[in-house]
Amino acid sequence: MQTKQILLSVLFLFLAATVSAQDYAFRVLASKGSNSASEAALRTGSKIAADATIEVAEGGYLGLVHANGKTLEIKEKGTYKVADLQKKVGVEDKGLSSRYAAYVSSEVIKSDNEGVSAENRHKHMGKTGAVVRATGENAIMGVYEKTETLVGEKVTINWFLYEDIAKVEETEVDNYRVVINDLFGNVLVNKEVKSTNYKLDFASPEMKGNTAVVYRVYAVKEGKEVFASDEKSIKRASRRDIEKYSNEASELADANTALGQIIRAQYFEEKGFYADAMQAYETAIDMAPGVEAYEELYNNFLTRNLMSKDAIIEEIQRTSSKD
Repeated sequence: MQTKQILLSVLFLFLAATVSAQDYAFRVLASKGSNSASEAALRTGSKIAADATIEVAEGGYLGLVHANGKTLEIKEKGTYKVADLQKKVGVEDKGLSSRYAAYVSSEVIKSDNEGVSAENRHKHMGKTGAVVRATGENAIMGVYEKTETLVGEKVTINWFLYEDIAKVEETEVDNYRVVINDLFGNVLVNKEVKSTNYKLDFASPEMKGNTAVVYRVYAVKEGKEVFASDEKSIKRASRRDIEKYSNEASELADANTALGQIIRAQYFEEKGFYADAMQAYETAIDMAPGVEAYEELYNNFLTRNLMSKDAIIEEIQRTSSKD
């Protein structure tokens, strides 16, 4: 882990230096709608000169990173002079924020060009331990590891029906029952849902102040529980770690912007808090719906960390073929 963090830090410094050395004012991280700069269409990766004028379309969105490493969102239709926008971002940011912004920029451009190849994904798994997420086979597969640690209070529990094991189609399942217990076996949640996810909030009254829970998901067909997932657990991090990582994330990026949430997601992933990273990505997409760059980043995150149905099944089949 220490070696990984050192390598990432070197990468961040290199990317930040590369961004600041460019002869442009802003680079586009994300664009939705027919936006332009001095009549040239803006796309992911586009460079915007200091003397340009930006036109944002009705319902449009722009996520920008300045040459000094600071980020800026534009969500309102209108005409914006780049010279005025530069005054908003202020002086050069040489801290973590600029390094993560540079890293996000490189990921967006790389994603736009090539996505996540199987080869790159397998290289990533060797570093993150993501392969653990695909060990074992069950009719109902969860996307988290056996125990997931959480910095924030909210988490989305996701699962899918593995049809090859269940021998039924997902459409044949009526509902899913989510059962969440405290560590003493007391039932905190027992609910049926139509979807393949359940949003859990540790601050809600139903959690009764618990900071660690175990959960299992059952498939319900014709009123009967026909399949069950493995039992897994989610626990809040220690108070010291919650304070440390929450403060760092707050200093790193504005949680009230979609672009800020994307940067927070990258931060939590690097620190190994995958549920928090997923939450940040989902929040960003809710804040800026229809922004393809953010959706692509999220999909790449799920794929390289084996947190999507397709990625998990592919890895199970890949490892099975070696046996």
